[in-house]
Amino acid sequence: LVRQYARDQLQSHPASYRRARSRQRRHHVELLRACEVELDGSERQSAAMMQLEAALPNLLLAWRSAAEDGALTDLWDACRPLQRFFAQRGGLDATAAEAFATAHARLASDAASQRALVGRLLAAEAWFRYRAGRVALAQAAAVRALDLLRSDARDTVAMHSTSDVERERIRTRTRAVVSALNTLANVAQRRGDLAGAARWLNEALQLEREPGDEPQQTMLMNNLALLKKANGAFEEAETLLLEALTLNRERANLRSAARNLVNLGSLLVIAGRPADAEAHLEDGLRIATELGYQVLVPDLLANLGGAAFARGELERAREHYLASLHHPAASSDTTSIARCRWRLARVEAARGDHGAAQRHLTGALPMAHAVDDAGLVASCLVARAELHLAADEPVAAAELVGAIDAIGALEPSDPLLLDALRDAVSAALPGGELRSALARGAETPLGRVVAAAIRPLAGAAVSPDAARAETRS
Repeated sequence: LVRQYARDQLQSHPASYRRARSRQRRHHVELLRACEVELDGSERQSAAMMQLEAALPNLLLAWRSAAEDGALTDLWDACRPLQRFFAQRGGLDATAAEAFATAHARLASDAASQRALVGRLLAAEAWFRYRAGRVALAQAAAVRALDLLRSDARDTVAMHSTSDVERERIRTRTRAVVSALNTLANVAQRRGDLAGAARWLNEALQLEREPGDEPQQTMLMNNLALLKKANGAFEEAETLLLEALTLNRERANLRSAARNLVNLGSLLVIAGRPADAEAHLEDGLRIATELGYQVLVPDLLANLGGAAFARGELERAREHYLASLHHPAASSDTTSIARCRWRLARVEAARGDHGAAQRHLTGALPMAHAVDDAGLVASCLVARAELHLAADEPVAAAELVGAIDAIGALEPSDPLLLDALRDAVSAALPGGELRSALARGAETPLGRVVAAAIRPLAGAAVSPDAARAETRS
């Protein structure tokens, strides 16, 4: 009743209502700004995250209010801390993407005069679209962001302004450019274009750095390490990850440090050092648990499963993968779910349960295809081809090898498996039949390849009741 009375009073006095709305909005903008430094890394990072988490509904209301009222200063001031909060929190990527998309849509008519602000909003939207698995939308938003930000930069150079305000504006714009370039690099790598990813990352790394930009620097180092890993340069990747980890620990940016540990563990598993990987992953799990950083736990568990699998501990690997798959925080990340189910398929195949392996691949393949993850799609097809060979179906396996070659990408753990697969189909088929099967696979559209690969294998089909029982287990 009190709230309704206050609303009625405000609506009967529009000028008072607007002033009250503006004051309330500014209060939440100042809260975001006050926490910005802590979000980048400090002893108060966890306290700042908890404070903003508690205020999140009101923060989003204030953000929408700023967009509706065209409050450009409030949007400019709140953009980066809100982006940092969502990035550090994780698990709300779709919510974040929609918040930034709604804001720049409201400013569409002012895009020409507000290029820096709209570019920042688009760059933020692009990153969260990518994290949510909307790769095409992420790419489109990042490209448009770069166009606007670069156009604004050209005008700034022409003005020759050197004021403190203008220098801070340039720094803020550069951060947004780096964010957009980083998103485009991630999109290219996911689609298997490693050369394109390297070009985007190198461009981002060459931009001038300012004191206080260390969080972006470590992010770029982390992503460059993932690119090195995809190219098989494991030692260079490890050096970059250890340097990023050290910087994040020094800044007390423990959430980012935990993410570095995930990537370091994953790298060391592929590099043949599962014991070292396990030590880093256990450290990451400890940090994530102490911080209440539940969003990262599924990735940590999945990579612990990878370390156990590399040591031949199939049951332990299976337990870790299932714990990751069914963790409450896993439901928001399609890519991680797909990757976990692909790994489970590997374990089940090694255990001799080809029916369970195929069921996991049936779940993983459409997800990987939907989020445009070329390497993961190809690795799922490698696992499916191995099942065809086990079922004495070398022609079907050879067709999948042809499809994998056409994709031109692969998970870093699988090149040797693909080589072994080639040897097996070459030994099983005469030369002419092999070449014909490889050509058919290469020429078949990827969507049809995926649709065929999720059909049950001969002799591996199970009843719906059995499938549900497997899922429950």
